Amino acid sequence: MKFTVIIPVYNVEEYLEECLGSVLSYDGDFEVVLVDDGSTDSSGAICDGAARSDGRVRAIHRENGGSAAARNTGLDNALGDYVLFVDSDDAVYPEAIRKIEEKIAQTGYPDVVFLEAEKFYPDGKREPMDDGYSAAAIDGKSADEVLSFLASCPKFPGSACTKAVKRSFIEENKIRFREGEYVEDIDFVCRVLACAKTFAYCPSPYYRYRQKRKGSNTDLFALPQLECLLGTVERYSARRPQSAREEYFNSFMAYETGVAVLDFAALKKEDRKAVRDRLKGVVWLLKSRGAKGRGLYALAKTLGVGAASIAASLYYRRK
Repeated sequence: MKFTVIIPVYNVEEYLEECLGSVLSYDGDFEVVLVDDGSTDSSGAICDGAARSDGRVRAIHRENGGSAAARNTGLDNALGDYVLFVDSDDAVYPEAIRKIEEKIAQTGYPDVVFLEAEKFYPDGKREPMDDGYSAAAIDGKSADEVLSFLASCPKFPGSACTKAVKRSFIEENKIRFREGEYVEDIDFVCRVLACAKTFAYCPSPYYRYRQKRKGSNTDLFALPQLECLLGTVERYSARRPQSAREEYFNSFMAYETGVAVLDFAALKKEDRKAVRDRLKGVVWLLKSRGAKGRGLYALAKTLGVGAASIAASLYYRRK
């Protein structure tokens, strides 16, 4: 079994060698596809140096087109049986890749394997993501059973980096990232979940999300990000669901709607006007997301989405 690790790269000279070192410490059968997305710092040179010094690494250079386009370039050039995505400012526990490989073989080579992650901070602090996965609820279960379980979890697992995905499954279903999106992971994961038939979960600590990096997409929230998030919510939600699957996806999108309500407070006043009506148009989803969702929905209906967003943001900040 061979893994392809796809790493999109853009102006991350400070972190790229650490990321690469964590991946290349794994001694199994794998390749690394570095996609330099038009970097203007030394990141491209670091990619070329890694490719020269390690035969497992390939460096591809392209004009800047965003993370989704870079990941798609990686998929177009991947040769492995399974694909892993790693962001170039993050890192992995390399010993976990062996555990992922073992899990894949033990569970009959499923379409998707859910992976564990943690946050790590500049001061050395670590914090588990706590996505709430369970092998008993995922391994060997039907797609409907897995989707039902995920819909009951506290979060929607919308990161591509916490999934190992069979490459033949990706190609057969023509799955790619939506280019030009700022939150392309969520759409990609929704496409994967809509098509996948077999699943597994590997409990070994694997992915490490770097927190508080200046200039990262997660630290630069603005109107385009919220517009893309709302677009994803609108695509995958159904006002009058006709099946259990549509109900499950409504639950997933209810979680993302809650995120959108919280993020609304971070926008400039003039930017709020641009998306207020769209946000008001999806807050009904919150009613399907447990007591917290219903409480946020009640706030939005009583106070309006602006006041609800500010109140919720203050609450979570204090927590």
